[in-house]
Amino acid sequence: MILKQTRLIVADNTGGKVAMCIGMLGKPSHVASIGRIINVAIKEAKPISEQGNSSTNSASNGGKVKQGQVHKALVIRTRKEFQRPDGRVVRFDDNACVLLAPDHKPLGTRVIGPVPAELKKGNWLKVLSLSSKII
Repeated sequence: MILKQTRLIVADNTGGKVAMCIGMLGKPSHVASIGRIINVAIKEAKPISEQGNSSTNSASNGGKVKQGQVHKALVIRTRKEFQRPDGRVVRFDDNACVLLAPDHKPLGTRVIGPVPAELKKGNWLKVLSLSSKII
C-alpha cells in the first residue's frame, strides 16, 4: 500500500533514486498498490558528474530527471503482500516505481529488479518488456 508521503525507489535508468508520493490519479484517492499511477516528487537523483555530458545516450547516463521535479509514476513493487487467484501470496522487499512520460509511456529504457505479472492486466506490456525478471 502506497500512501501520500511514502518514499519509493525509482526502478529505472532515468537518473532518479528516490521519489515521494504526492498524490494519486483516479479513485480511491488515498491508497495505491501495484499497477496504479501516482504523482511523485523526485527526492534524490544522480549528481550531474555521474550523469555525464553525452546527449547521445542520456537514458543510460541518467540525465532525464532532476531533484525536485514532479512526474507521474507506475507502482511496480510494494512491501504489502497481495494474493493471486491461485492462492499464492507475493511480497517484495521494497516499494518501487517506474517514471512515466506525460503520454503514460516509461521514461527509462530499462527496469531494474523484478516486476509482477499482474501488470499484464493493466496493459503495461511496455514495462514488462523492459524488465529482466517477471514474477
